[in-house]
Amino acid sequence: IFLGFQTLLIVAAMSKHPEISDQLAAARDRVIYDALYVTNYIPGTIVHGWSLALEEQFYLAFPVVLYALFRLLPQRHWLTALIVLYLIPMVYRYAIHAIVISSAPTEDVKDLYLKLIYYPTQGHIDSIFAGAIAAYIFDFRKDWWEWLTGNAIRRGSIIAGSVLGWVLMSVVIHEYDSGIWNQVLRFNICYSIWAVLMLLTAREGT
Repeated sequence: IFLGFQTLLIVAAMSKHPEISDQLAAARDRVIYDALYVTNYIPGTIVHGWSLALEEQFYLAFPVVLYALFRLLPQRHWLTALIVLYLIPMVYRYAIHAIVISSAPTEDVKDLYLKLIYYPTQGHIDSIFAGAIAAYIFDFRKDWWEWLTGNAIRRGSIIAGSVLGWVLMSVVIHEYDSGIWNQVLRFNICYSIWAVLMLLTAREGT
């Protein structure tokens, strides 16, 4: 669908029909960024193309990263490596916030946050590694998973606490306001909650 739409856009932009707008003609020069799935770094022709670019980068790059990780490291180091990879984006966000965003004028904070943290892959790819950690625990550390799910009261309490934490994060934290909690740690808190909920709802054979 995406490439079909872009083909239509290119053909229309290249035509000489008088009803073709200047905006459509200008899009011809930016469609290459959509085709290469890099619009989370360089604006393309679609407002939300950055989201599709993130997905495609994940589909293409993440399997290679995991394959290399599991081929190069012995299994006893897999979890440590995943945790390190999970923490790297947080360090990146903190550095961007401390160096750029915290000293920026208030009216520039939102644009800087989107451009440097929210859109780039390195800004929140820790969500993927949080899922990978949950999958590792489910597959290789059954004792941890059984501790989480084995007691009904404990399991229910953790689910309730996770949902409450998610609601509080959604209500209290505003990502466009400059701050460590808003633009750095909220990602890790939310991803950790989702990872725990994934483990709590996982079942053998799934």
